[in-house]
Amino acid sequence: MLWPDEKLDLWKVSTDFPTRGIQWEHNYRNDYLNLALQYKMAGVDVLNEIINSGHDNSKEDTWFLAGSFMLRQSIELILKAKACEVITENQLIQAEFRSNAHNLTEVLELVLREGGNEFSATELQWLKEYFVSVERIDEKSEFFRYPLNTGFLKIYSGTFLDIRKIANRMLLAFSIVYNSFKSAKKIEYNLSELQQTTEFFSFSDTGIGNFRIGWGFNPERFYNVIEGYSEVSEFLVSVEERRKQDYFLFPVMFSLRHLLELELTRFAEYDLSDILVKRIKSKSHRLYKDLWMRLRPAIEGSMGNSVLLDNVENVIVELDSIDRKGDFFRYPMGYNFEYHEFSNDVDVNHVLVCILSVVNFFEGIDGIFSTKFNKR
Repeated sequence: MLWPDEKLDLWKVSTDFPTRGIQWEHNYRNDYLNLALQYKMAGVDVLNEIINSGHDNSKEDTWFLAGSFMLRQSIELILKAKACEVITENQLIQAEFRSNAHNLTEVLELVLREGGNEFSATELQWLKEYFVSVERIDEKSEFFRYPLNTGFLKIYSGTFLDIRKIANRMLLAFSIVYNSFKSAKKIEYNLSELQQTTEFFSFSDTGIGNFRIGWGFNPERFYNVIEGYSEVSEFLVSVEERRKQDYFLFPVMFSLRHLLELELTRFAEYDLSDILVKRIKSKSHRLYKDLWMRLRPAIEGSMGNSVLLDNVENVIVELDSIDRKGDFFRYPMGYNFEYHEFSNDVDVNHVLVCILSVVNFFEGIDGIFSTKFNKR
């Protein structure tokens, strides 16, 4: 089993795995579009793997969230690429993206206001209604990244989401926006799809091939989403290794980074006095300052092995130094138009080894905290 029993250098190139880099054109429209395509490819690969694996409960109930996030992110990115195509003032782009954040309806309205309506009346109506439905479920683009919230579970626990239908509608939204680009090679879709429901979610009467919405309690409620992002990360790295072109480095790196954030967040939410006293901001994306730095004393007090903790901390610090807000791998640039770039190519297989070593460490010590939690 992978274990952080020696110092881990996240950015070391140490395998025969081909290294990957990211080459931005420094053209806002093209770079947002390129990353949108990366996230779309990653999401399609993950969700196809679920669908084609038959009735695999593990994949259906754990991979769905990670794969769906990839597609949801691709829609946001391609809408922002469209906005960059029709807006020439950088300050306006900056202000609108900061204001609209992840709101698909608002970004679409921005595109329309700036003269980017290159949709048919039917397409536009479908997009508007669909994005309203998305916002009801996932306004902040958090639904697929964290354990399902209590309010949603109270209503829908025990029901099933139709993975295929949900994925197909996300791909339809992506295709409609993509086809509006002047230079795009059109993605064909069946016009009859526009006559079907615009609801973001579709429910099913059966669990076969679908995602089961189930109850989970702190801290066990993190299990499915952590398991999902862990296995999806491994899957995407294996797919990336086989690709000769059309790489998706940023979605892979996002999944790995987010997996580490989930582990830290799970520990931060334990209802234990030695953790509660630290007043940890469990909803923070800052891996080191807000999460690890406050968690370490509680963990160290329970296990005492400072060498292991130093090795874990080194990985957290290295990742946090490049992505402090959890958005570096989600977008080509920040609101200040500073590009998200690597100085060197990345050995994603080695990054996977490092992250899984740290994840295994957290899973290993989870028993200590679970025992304390269950005794309360």
